[in-house]
Amino acid sequence: MEHFGTGIVKYRTIDGSCNNLEQTSWGMTRSTFQRILPPAYSDGVFAPRVATDGSNLPSARLVSLSIVSHHDAPRVDLSLLGMVFGQFVDHDLTFTPTFVLSDSSGIECCTTDGEAMLPDGLRHPQCFSIDIPADDPFYRPFNQRCMNFVRTTPGLRPDCNFGYAEQLNELTHWLDGSQIYGSDAETLEKLREFRQGRLRSARINGQEIVPLDPKSNITQPEDCNTSSCYMAGDIRVSEQPQLTVMHTLWLREHNRIAAELSRFNPDWNDEIVFQETRRIVIAEYQFIIYNEFLPIILGKRYMDMFNLTLSQPSYYNDANKYDATIDPSIHNEFATAAYRMGHSLIQGLVKLFSQNGQVNEDRSFSLSSMLDTASPFGKEAAWMDEALRGLLEQPMQNFDSSFTPEVTNKLFRGGKSFGLDLVALNIQRGRDHGLPGYNSYREICGMKRADHFRGFSPQISPDMISKLKHIYRSVDDVDLFVGGILETPVHDSLVGPTFLCIIGDQFARLRKADRFFYDINHQLHSFNQRQIDEIRKASLARIICDHNDGTIRMIQPQVFRTAGGINSKKRCDGPAIPRPDFSLWAGEPIF
Repeated sequence: MEHFGTGIVKYRTIDGSCNNLEQTSWGMTRSTFQRILPPAYSDGVFAPRVATDGSNLPSARLVSLSIVSHHDAPRVDLSLLGMVFGQFVDHDLTFTPTFVLSDSSGIECCTTDGEAMLPDGLRHPQCFSIDIPADDPFYRPFNQRCMNFVRTTPGLRPDCNFGYAEQLNELTHWLDGSQIYGSDAETLEKLREFRQGRLRSARINGQEIVPLDPKSNITQPEDCNTSSCYMAGDIRVSEQPQLTVMHTLWLREHNRIAAELSRFNPDWNDEIVFQETRRIVIAEYQFIIYNEFLPIILGKRYMDMFNLTLSQPSYYNDANKYDATIDPSIHNEFATAAYRMGHSLIQGLVKLFSQNGQVNEDRSFSLSSMLDTASPFGKEAAWMDEALRGLLEQPMQNFDSSFTPEVTNKLFRGGKSFGLDLVALNIQRGRDHGLPGYNSYREICGMKRADHFRGFSPQISPDMISKLKHIYRSVDDVDLFVGGILETPVHDSLVGPTFLCIIGDQFARLRKADRFFYDINHQLHSFNQRQIDEIRKASLARIICDHNDGTIRMIQPQVFRTAGGINSKKRCDGPAIPRPDFSLWAGEPIF
């Protein structure tokens, strides 16, 4: 690692430490989440939240059954690519480990047939299983009454003092591409090729894909028969095939830029090429998040109001000054509730499109059949481009309280006919983390605290308020995730006011508190204005154009929106989709 004469490093650490030179552990891997509000643990320390009258909260599965519908409501103007990219960003920011047994195997809280919770003497103390109602319309035919759920592990409190539990984040808290590069030196070493700054890769038909994990003992992608064959900076790389596609795009982008920098700087060694490439890739990624992705989630009005819109020109704008007083650490409420809004956007049937633009019915698949299973990715030559066309052409579902049954009944089902309920898991996780009720966040986000259920109006519709009144005893019992997904979106944003408040605040912190954010000025390591101008030519459309397998030659410039009108498809080699010029990094100072 090269250093400035002042002792300040030019490049980010892999574990996120020392971004803030005063608070060196802020944003570091394996540090804890911070909170918007103090937790509502029932014992004040770690026991899950209960109802305000001291009774148990209603079963998370019962709540899910009561408020969730399964109607098909695609958001025809927004592509499914936005949902997958949102998941990709989530895997850069948050991963909260659960308790495991001493041999690192998973904890089972239900009997093997799923008909009951394990008795007290056999049940692990960190079990928090979800009760399935006896008359559950989906699970009843399978005699399921218990859904497995294990609590997440707390970490050391920031000041190493006594107090209530704070959950651990295994990743760095920064937007630093840790899902590409890892959050620790050991992972990064496994991912690097140590030649010309490149990342390791596997190949199919001469094209790079994410590398095979040496622990899998697989040497060829076509031999992969499990979900654990591949590796990346995040262990969830194969959670679903479209996510593997996204990882592959960014792997290819890294190796393309490394080749460019090597050509312009033949005297650079592998380490310099790698670090400079990583620095540029993270900059492109950050620009795409704030320029293309967040305007859809937060809306232009919110982006402008809170100074998240990227200014032109940027370099000497006061809005881009680094603020060392802001703690960027991910909020528990963001990780455990608000950013999980993306689960509403999931399509249950994933469509693949052939080169002629038609849905390939034979190759499309139900999502639950591909979750954590062997991916077709490394076995079928046409799969990458068919999946990319599907992501560009198929709309995502609208944000509302409707979720596909593929995730509310069949999540991670493997070879069974039933699986888990993602909505119930989200509700239970909020209780596990001691998140206060929805009503408390309404108040902190500028709305009136409700004294009765009618007080949730107009943010929540009357019919949903009626349902909440029948499930919960008190307005203060309503779970944050539940209230958030029931709110009507505001203005031009995708979400309602409470989730908008939590998500917007988090991304504002991630920009202002990041000393290495790509357009932060007045830092010794800052990009110069001409380099920033080139980075701002980047787009996810450009990356797809450069890194598909050769059959996508036309694309809509704004890929998180479906094609049409002012966003009609353009030629990849035309001026509408520019490519950054990395010759401006020729002779880049290496301190």
